[in-house]
Amino acid sequence: MTNSPDREYNLKGDTHMIDDMLYTVKDVISYLKVSRATIYRFMLRGTLQVHRVGRGLRFYGADVKACCRKDTQQDTTLAS
Repeated sequence: MTNSPDREYNLKGDTHMIDDMLYTVKDVISYLKVSRATIYRFMLRGTLQVHRVGRGLRFYGADVKACCRKDTQQDTTLAS
């Protein structure tokens, strides 16, 4: 996947992810500001849906957003 100027702007500005666009692990790490281990933990928990493209892993922007909502909901239920 090539880096288009629009895509780089969206990730560097942390404004939003495009729902139907595929992102790499590195892109998701940059967007969420978490470690690689956290991304893999989300994948193993089933919180973040992953798609294999060749030998690489890709994530839809919509899935990344849904992961954030799921993780936030789990945090609030644990606090109560």
